[in-house]
Amino acid sequence: MHHPLFTAHALFDNAWQDYFAIFVAILFAVLLIKLRNESKDITTYNAHLAWLRAGVYFTVCLLISWATGVFKTLTRSAWITSENISSPTWIGFSLLCIIVVTVGYGVIWRAGTLSHRRPLHFWTVVCFGVIWGLSEGQLYLTFWAIPEKFGLSVIWNAIIAFTLISIFNQLWHSKYWDIHVAPEHNILEWNMKKVFFAHIPNLVCCIAYLAITESAGMFVLFQTWALVLSTYFMRFPHFSEQHHS
Repeated sequence: MHHPLFTAHALFDNAWQDYFAIFVAILFAVLLIKLRNESKDITTYNAHLAWLRAGVYFTVCLLISWATGVFKTLTRSAWITSENISSPTWIGFSLLCIIVVTVGYGVIWRAGTLSHRRPLHFWTVVCFGVIWGLSEGQLYLTFWAIPEKFGLSVIWNAIIAFTLISIFNQLWHSKYWDIHVAPEHNILEWNMKKVFFAHIPNLVCCIAYLAITESAGMFVLFQTWALVLSTYFMRFPHFSEQHHS
């Protein structure tokens, strides 16, 4: 029998995760107020505002993760156990996910991406990519956690999670993220290649991995690696660069 990955949220158990959620909620409010005050009458791409917008999104991801029990599960259980490292299935599947993500985003996604000669700020792109991956990876897990609470089979859970993540990504990136947060980087002719040879293989492999191994923390790490590579190859600008196309 498949055991639920994510437990229901308990509001008053005095866990440190709840105090963290309060901190994130305050941070969300501060970032949102700052963004509203600074984004008036600015129509060109602005790296400082991009970081603020991203910060608001990241805090929302964390709050949703906390509310659905994902954050507590991730922080209360080991991401790699002795049982994992003694399992050929876990090791082999983990390596497969690493290869799929690395080839998808380090080769395919990179080939369809332009940096427009933006300077590389190594620690900037690494920090942004890590924060992006850790927060959005948890958001993806909520698309698993919510249908799981209805007692669905693991197969249906995987299908629903894949569908919801795919729809969210397409709408979020096309309507907001790639316009107001990420700097210009896409090569139009490569967009469908990125979908079929990077995004879809990543989701199929990593969701199957989650379903079979129940290693939620590793799922987040795989998504983080994908987004660190993306941030690196698009040369995400430093937050102090006021205007950068």
